[in-house]
Amino acid sequence: GYLFPSNCPLKTLLANIIRFFSSYSRNHTYNTYVGIGQVIAGMEEGLLDVCIGEWRTIIIPPHLGYGEEGVIGSIPGSAVLVFHIHLIDAHNPSDKVEIQTNHKPSNCTARSKKGDYIKYHFNATLMDGTQLDST
Repeated sequence: GYLFPSNCPLKTLLANIIRFFSSYSRNHTYNTYVGIGQVIAGMEEGLLDVCIGEWRTIIIPPHLGYGEEGVIGSIPGSAVLVFHIHLIDAHNPSDKVEIQTNHKPSNCTARSKKGDYIKYHFNATLMDGTQLDST
């Protein structure tokens, strides 16, 4: 059947919807930097302020996608693009180490410094809580 509102000037059949790209079918994530022009303008906007683990639908109008020309053989001209994304991870080369002090003895007189040989216990996890290692 047809899927369009009665006042829609552009009508299409459901069968005409084209799946032109999926990272799932390639069995790996799509990796890129955001904000430096490596993806189309609409995706640049849509990928800002996403939380790790967030699922988001990004609907991109033609002028922020592939324009009136489209991409020959895969994306028709004036196409509105719909991306369903799941942010797996994010990092920035300018990220700094975050330190949260959970306990410090009140009588702390000696602090570690560069070159010290230290002994410590640890539990390591990913940001989602997945256990990595422990002493």
